[in-house]
Amino acid sequence: MPGSTPVFGFPYPDPSDLVANYPALGQQLAEDVEDEIIASGGLVLVASQSFTTVSSASINSCFTSAYLNYKIVLSSIVSAGNFDLKLRLRAAGTDDTGSNYLVERGVFAGAGISGVSATETSFVWLPVSTVAGFGYIDLNRVNLASTTFMNSFGGNNQVLFNISGYHNQSTAYDGFTFFVDSGTLTGTIRVYGYKD
Repeated sequence: MPGSTPVFGFPYPDPSDLVANYPALGQQLAEDVEDEIIASGGLVLVASQSFTTVSSASINSCFTSAYLNYKIVLSSIVSAGNFDLKLRLRAAGTDDTGSNYLVERGVFAGAGISGVSATETSFVWLPVSTVAGFGYIDLNRVNLASTTFMNSFGGNNQVLFNISGYHNQSTAYDGFTFFVDSGTLTGTIRVYGYKD
């Protein structure tokens, strides 16, 4: 049977090989399919960084035209005190510090839910403390010269936050900075691109 499979292009086995080599051919086909399934996963790791007792952590050149949407995942984020963790977008190694970030934050603590909408000089994300926190941020169209949209969720065993917003500048950004106004941070950042 000439040709190959229509989706992944695996070659069809030659009929003369089927009897003598079927076990080997079957095993190879199964391994090829498994490799392709793994490689075609929905998220692709594009950058990661661990940091200890720093006031800020930046990752440059992680947003490219390869992906339209990105997910930033934070693990075991702790600080020496209670501070707001903030995020700024970067282009060519420089943070955008203008009042270009619109943020709405929902706080889920006990039975209450509260929200605030404000124009900020950063995405004001979530409070960090000596209790290890977690979170993720989805960014849409960050590498295009257009508005960037953000949605996030995070917290620790004391409080949970859902924060949404957008950055109103028509600029393509290739990186970001996490920081706190006071104190230091320890943790790990991973950046993933969403496959189309």
